[in-house]
Amino acid sequence: MGVRRLLALVRGLPPDSATWRQEHGWGHQEELLASLLELTDAWGRALAQLLGGRVQGKPLRIQRPGEQREQAEPESPPVETDPNAIARFFGLKARGGEGRA
Repeated sequence: MGVRRLLALVRGLPPDSATWRQEHGWGHQEELLASLLELTDAWGRALAQLLGGRVQGKPLRIQRPGEQREQAEPESPPVETDPNAIARFFGLKARGGEGRA
């Protein structure tokens, strides 16, 4: 089988084939579902504003394969679990290890 014949066969594969999805990401169904969710969210937001409600947060945006994330949200600081550090934060006297075996 020649290279041109193989290329013609691969290009002729249907969109739901594994080779096509590997190369292009989502198929038509996944793209339509993502669009449907985004549009439903937009309609819900518009209806909420129309009825006088407050719309909170960003509109829903589903990341497509191959897209870069817009901006990484800032990471929250690590949770402090040391009892002495928590006591110092609240201005309390830190425990010196009493009651530990």
